[in-house]
Amino acid sequence: MMTPITQEQRRKLVHLSGLLLLPLLPRYPLIVIWVMAGAAVFYLLLEILRIRGRKLPFFSDFAESCKRPYEMGKIGWAAPLLSLGIILSILFFDYPATACGFVQVCLSDTAAALVGQKWGKAKIFYAPNKKLIGSIAFFLTALVGCLLYIPLWISLPLATIGAVLESFPLRDWDNFVIPLGVSFAASLLLWP
Repeated sequence: MMTPITQEQRRKLVHLSGLLLLPLLPRYPLIVIWVMAGAAVFYLLLEILRIRGRKLPFFSDFAESCKRPYEMGKIGWAAPLLSLGIILSILFFDYPATACGFVQVCLSDTAAALVGQKWGKAKIFYAPNKKLIGSIAFFLTALVGCLLYIPLWISLPLATIGAVLESFPLRDWDNFVIPLGVSFAASLLLWP
């Protein structure tokens, strides 16, 4: 018998779904921007409806089932910050740099959260809600993900930068900081 999907797993499925747009990024960056912007606006409309006591069938229930306890009763900013971080990365940085930030915020952040939640014991001293094993999972998936776009000598520091950014106690702001920070670092390291 399968165990039910938890709130955090549903939430991270949303993160992973961003990877569906990654193949469009090199040739159709404007489509990715419009889809991310549309998703953010749609989510904010769902949040406004929820606060006003209204619902949009299925979508409102799904969005609410992804909310963390501290987000109840107010607008959750994780999804719009994720979209904004990716959009700004696309606008300011070239493709391979943006792809690395994109992979890290969608795939590696998911790995960190799920692995940390499942097997995490040792906490990071400056971020008590973050687990060391989650940061290791972030680093490893970021390294593999970046290797799809750039060489190892650049992937290693980018995976480290992403893991450090994710380890900070930023709550939802890591969705904004990771794609921008990693894309910025990648653009510096890839500078001709």
